[in-house]
Amino acid sequence: MFANVRVTPDSRFGFVEVACRPTADGGTEASIAYTFTALSTAGRSYLSELTEDAFANMIEGWKLRIDAWLQV
Repeated sequence: MFANVRVTPDSRFGFVEVACRPTADGGTEASIAYTFTALSTAGRSYLSELTEDAFANMIEGWKLRIDAWLQV
C-alpha cells in the first residue's frame, strides 16, 4: 500500500491511498481512493466544483505531466 498527502494551504487537504494486488494472469490490479477535506471557504468552493468530469480532467492533467517527465 502507498499513501500520499497533499495540502493546499488555506484551501484543502487531500489523501490518496493506492493498494496493489497480483492478478491470476500475472498482472497487477490497483485500487485508488481519494479523500479531500476543505480547510477554508475557498477549499469548500473548490471541492464543490470538483465534479466527476472536473476530477477526470485533473487526473488526466497529472497523467500528461508524469508522461512528459518520464520522457526526460
